[in-house]
Amino acid sequence: MSETRTSSLLWEITVLVVICCCCLSAQAKYGGGSGEPNDPYQIRDANDMQAIGADANDWDKCFKLMADIDLSGYTGTEFNITGERYYDEGWVEHPFTGIFDGNDHTIVNFTWDSNDREHIGLFGYVDDPNAEIKNLGLIDPNVDAGAGLFVGALFGYLRDGIASNCYVEGGRVSGRYYVGGLVGENAAGTITSCYSMSSVSGRSFLGGLVGRNEEGTITNCYSGGSVKGSVTEGNSCIGGLVGCNYYLATIINSYSMSSVSGQNNVGAFVGHNHATINNCYSSGSVLGIKDVGGLVGDNDQEGTITNCYSLGNASGANGVGGLVGDNDQDGIITNCYSTGSVTGPNNVGGLVGYSEGTVDASFWDTETSGQTTSTGGTGKTTAEMQMQSTFEDWDFINVWNIGENQTYPYLRTYPAGDIDKDGIVNFKDLGFLALHWLEDYGAENKPPTVWITYPDDGARLMVGGVPPQTMIMAEANDYDGIVVRVEFFANDLKLGEDPDGSDGWNYLWQGYSLGWHVLTATAWDEEGLPGTSSPVNVEVWMPDPPPP
Repeated sequence: MSETRTSSLLWEITVLVVICCCCLSAQAKYGGGSGEPNDPYQIRDANDMQAIGADANDWDKCFKLMADIDLSGYTGTEFNITGERYYDEGWVEHPFTGIFDGNDHTIVNFTWDSNDREHIGLFGYVDDPNAEIKNLGLIDPNVDAGAGLFVGALFGYLRDGIASNCYVEGGRVSGRYYVGGLVGENAAGTITSCYSMSSVSGRSFLGGLVGRNEEGTITNCYSGGSVKGSVTEGNSCIGGLVGCNYYLATIINSYSMSSVSGQNNVGAFVGHNHATINNCYSSGSVLGIKDVGGLVGDNDQEGTITNCYSLGNASGANGVGGLVGDNDQDGIITNCYSTGSVTGPNNVGGLVGYSEGTVDASFWDTETSGQTTSTGGTGKTTAEMQMQSTFEDWDFINVWNIGENQTYPYLRTYPAGDIDKDGIVNFKDLGFLALHWLEDYGAENKPPTVWITYPDDGARLMVGGVPPQTMIMAEANDYDGIVVRVEFFANDLKLGEDPDGSDGWNYLWQGYSLGWHVLTATAWDEEGLPGTSSPVNVEVWMPDPPPP
């Protein structure tokens, strides 16, 4: 064989080896696939999931989850969040614009713990009308963004994209502003058939599902768990489903079971509404200071609430309503009702605490609410509230149904027993109920949970009055029983207790001294099992006297 032919053959072999290596490399990326719509990248383990966030060049590709994944191996800030937006002498944006199909699998133990980053979630920043995350469950996420903004277990910030058939079960999500169990901020995105059952906490714009919904659409969704806001001034906007429903946003056929606490604009369903809510309800309790509602805390100008109801209790200091705390000028409430207990000293109403807007064809139960007046709406007895004739002009063919003399009206959107809200009661719903019945049957009694909602951790209390005094407020729940009393402590010394929580779990703290104090609360259930809150540190101070 000539030297020329040998060199040529060696060159051809080298080229073939390089081509084969490249092909093998491409095939080995992730767990398979090419990233195209008809051949998505296959995500098979935690390493594959971590690899997505490491390569921004793939954030416009398609992915499919092939197995349940555990991310407990990544703590702190080790996990690579997919999609980013940050400020560096101007906004720098690298959004996820592709498709991620969870394929009905779950991701457990997603963890993020940081205090200096925004847009936090499994997908931190999504921005494209064709981007979609679907068919995915997150179990026990633990997301603590500290002072970070736009924080959610699944999305930190969703712009224009789609979330469908996704859920969060258990875990907790916390940040400063725009914090949601599923999504921190939904900006013109579409969220359909999703739910969150987790604990959410922060300062403002907090929701059990979405922190703020601006120009976005939320349909067939629900939330549970707890939502706790800690801001001491300003518009806190805390809601069981959505903290703030704002500007051309829409929420349809959705509900919340969350317990909610905060300062201003606090609602068991939506804290602040400046848009549209239709065919929705809430059943959780709500505790706040100003503009507190069993459904919506503040229904702002241009806010419309239609065909909705609230079953939970509402307690606050000013502007408290069974349905809406404050219905502003141009706010509209139509075909709604409430039944929960309503308590507070100022501007309290069975249906609406304070209103300058329109309240039409809406009612409240005067017996269960404990209120005989409202700035809008009509009060009826329990018996009257269970008669179709009370709700004249309501649509009992397409929208509402009622068990005559047996039930309050309920929305036809939600048949009894339809747990996943797909419009039918099937074996999936019954299986869900059976699973939870089996979990509870014979289980060990669990302690109640309790947290102090006022004053905030780190608050400064100025001495005033003789003796000096301030109200300590707490929220308490018991998963498998009833909270029978809550005790309040300062520096491990018992101050006193609230024996029944008839006006919320509160205690008037009097005669405190200057300096720092550590406040805690202990809730007791009917079997004598206690649960204690996290400590709240407050400083009592006195201003300097004016110069002579």
